[in-house]
Amino acid sequence: MGSAGEYWDPVTFRVFNENTHIVAVKPSGNVYEAETIERLNAKTKNWRDLLTDEPFTRKDIIDLHVRKACASAGNRRLR
Repeated sequence: MGSAGEYWDPVTFRVFNENTHIVAVKPSGNVYEAETIERLNAKTKNWRDLLTDEPFTRKDIIDLHVRKACASAGNRRLR
């Protein structure tokens, strides 16, 4: 788990950072790393909140923080 002042995914315990894609599940308000929802909900078609078991749909997923794009990739010149 993270140290004081850090936030983490409540299922995987991975600490959120500036490169983490963070989402919220609207009905429960719970916040997860997007990869957690993709692996444990979307791919398995288990549309129930991982902590509360409350049902939700893909439309209920709200992006809170999207990963920063790699700065060097955006500044590459084609030769």
